[in-house]
Amino acid sequence: RDFSTYLEWLRQAAEMNSNTVRLYTALPPAFYQALKEFNKSAASPLLLIQEVWIHDETRDLFDPQSKQQFEQEVRDVVDLLHGQADIPCRPGANCGIYTADVSQHVIGLAIGREIEPALALRTNKLHPKKTSYQGRHISLREGNPKEAWFAEECDLASRYEAEKYNRQ
Repeated sequence: RDFSTYLEWLRQAAEMNSNTVRLYTALPPAFYQALKEFNKSAASPLLLIQEVWIHDETRDLFDPQSKQQFEQEVRDVVDLLHGQADIPCRPGANCGIYTADVSQHVIGLAIGREIEPALALRTNKLHPKKTSYQGRHISLREGNPKEAWFAEECDLASRYEAEKYNRQ
C-alpha cells in the first residue's frame, strides 16, 4: 500500500466516527506517515493501538530464539512509533525506514496477540516453575508461565521506551 491509500483509509475511518485504529502488526512506513499527516489537520486526531505480533511459528514463548526475535520486534515497534527505525526486510514482515513520529497518538501498545490454546498450554507445561516476574515497571506476583512471559515482555516495552525516549 502507499501513502495516498492509507490516507484515504484514515479519512474513511474518521468519517465513520472512529477515533482509534488498531494495528495487529507493524505496517509499512507509508501508514505512519499518512497517520501523522492526517492528524495534523484533523478536527479529532485518530489514535493508535499498535500490536506487536507473536510469530505464527512460535511453539514455546520462552524458546530462546523465539523470545529474542519477539523482543527485537518490541524494540523495533517502539522505535518506529517514535520515527526512529530502520527495519530490515524479512519474509512475511513489513520493513523500511520509519521517520514519522506518531508516538503522541499512541494510546496503547498491545504486546503479543491472542495466542492459540496449544501455545499457552505448551509454554505452561514446559516451564512450570515460571509463575512470577519481578520487573522494573511491571510485575506478576503469581500466575502461570504464559502470564509471566507477557509480564516480562510488557516490562521490556515499558523500560525500553522510558530509557530511550523518556516517554511511556
